[in-house]
Amino acid sequence: MRECDVALRGRLLALRDAETGVWTGELSSSALATALAATALAAGDAPDRALAVSGAAWLAAHANAGGGWGDTPESASNLSTTLIAAAALRASGSPARNVLEAVARGEAWVAARAGSLDAAAIAQALSRIYGSDRTFAVPILAFLALCGRDAQAWRSVPPLPFLLALLPRRLFRFMRLQVVSYALPALIAVGLCRHVCVARVSGRFAWGKLFVKPLLRRLAALQPGHGGFLDAVPLTAFVCLSLRCAGYGAEAAVQKGLDFLRQAAR
Repeated sequence: MRECDVALRGRLLALRDAETGVWTGELSSSALATALAATALAAGDAPDRALAVSGAAWLAAHANAGGGWGDTPESASNLSTTLIAAAALRASGSPARNVLEAVARGEAWVAARAGSLDAAAIAQALSRIYGSDRTFAVPILAFLALCGRDAQAWRSVPPLPFLLALLPRRLFRFMRLQVVSYALPALIAVGLCRHVCVARVSGRFAWGKLFVKPLLRRLAALQPGHGGFLDAVPLTAFVCLSLRCAGYGAEAAVQKGLDFLRQAAR
């Protein structure tokens, strides 16, 4: 045991930078981040579209043997990542054979676990995983709806109390709400997008639009100078996609977020 300890210590010390004496590294490649960023960039100019095409090619090449995707290329497949990766590939519209095959195999993987590809069935499957916590389920369902061809899918996306983002943060701890674990950027962008899209499908007035300006000011105050919310590609992509889908794609927060996604591309 001691020999193993000495060997591991030696290996760890050898991995330090020889000049600075510190360790450097990077986050693992991520199908989730790649799928979301590629979809967000796909509507841009030629360089952005080229990044999106590269992202789709990477996703198709890194699906697991069973057809799904995991948190990293070495991870077991899970429903959340597979849903997003398959939807992103389908939305890419790529005619490449390997992409089409990856979509078919990914959707088959999902159908085998959710029962079908119906929006309600997928919502129920995610509910079994996350329970009443909407932190992950709602952004996933919103992404599927904005990538899909059935506008009615928005009806399967649970609402978020996005107007709570306008309250002072010190009040959050006094509220017994399921959304306190949300990053505020997702609460604002995904919640507003769902509200606007459901109103659009139902032919109703989206009263939440009355609060867009203060919500966008709140969002801008949360955004770092480099544009990445919480330094996270998935969260930043969710914000960009949601605001664009809601009709606010020209906002500065979206443009800064897209800059962050471009810089994050490998």
